Amino acid sequence: MAGVKSRAREQVLGFYDAPKSSGYAIFRAWFDGADIRKDPICAHLAAEGGDQKNVWIGPDVHFIASAYKKGKEFNWVITHKVRILPSPPTHQTLPQPGVVCICWDHLGLG
Repeated sequence: MAGVKSRAREQVLGFYDAPKSSGYAIFRAWFDGADIRKDPICAHLAAEGGDQKNVWIGPDVHFIASAYKKGKEFNWVITHKVRILPSPPTHQTLPQPGVVCICWDHLGLG
């Protein structure tokens, strides 16, 4: 991947492009699809034998659930507007405690 700290980014662009905050944070997680199917509430998100994406879009928060490799793998991505002044991103930057809870509340999952 060519993320914020990628050495390839500068080579592709031909110049150093300093990271700029979009005002949003993102959280990602990967799971075995079989583990998702064990939960009756989530099982439909990772149906065996098929790939699928489910997207929920709300004010300043978005949630994407993806099953791929015929349902063998699963990931989710959640974005939300940052409510504090962000610091420049670094590989050491950790999410602020409690931020995920704000997102769950917007999705009606909190």
